[in-house]
Amino acid sequence: MAPNSRIILTRHAEAEHDVDLDYSIPDAPLTPLGKKQAATLAPQIPQLQNEADLIRLGIENVICLPQVQECNDLPCDTGSPREVLEADPEGFWAADPQAIANRARWVRQWLRERPEKTIVLVAHGDIPRNITAGPNGPSTYPWKNAEARI
Repeated sequence: MAPNSRIILTRHAEAEHDVDLDYSIPDAPLTPLGKKQAATLAPQIPQLQNEADLIRLGIENVICLPQVQECNDLPCDTGSPREVLEADPEGFWAADPQAIANRARWVRQWLRERPEKTIVLVAHGDIPRNITAGPNGPSTYPWKNAEARI
């Protein structure tokens, strides 16, 4: 990890599955409110303002990391599976507590090895609780839509 690094964990903005708790919607798009939440997220984090323009200009620097997918096995959280995942939906990607803990450990290690000084990780609401888990396990705090923590 680069000296003086910052990791900003963020829950995605409101999506269609959040409104009526309809977890059967695969790849649920953002609602109009969710689009507003996403647009106003950067100004809510003053420390991110200098990086915000770089992020918009440097879209090639975006890394999509499947290891930070949500912890549930609901269609709205798993998205469209790849052929490899269809062949082996369990193991590393499973929704059981041990597999989730292993995946969260992998993400923490991956973040430690990154050279960037500022990393913004956007995910669903449950996996950040596991990534930030302490010795007593993950927090039970429910992350709000478009919530960010440094």
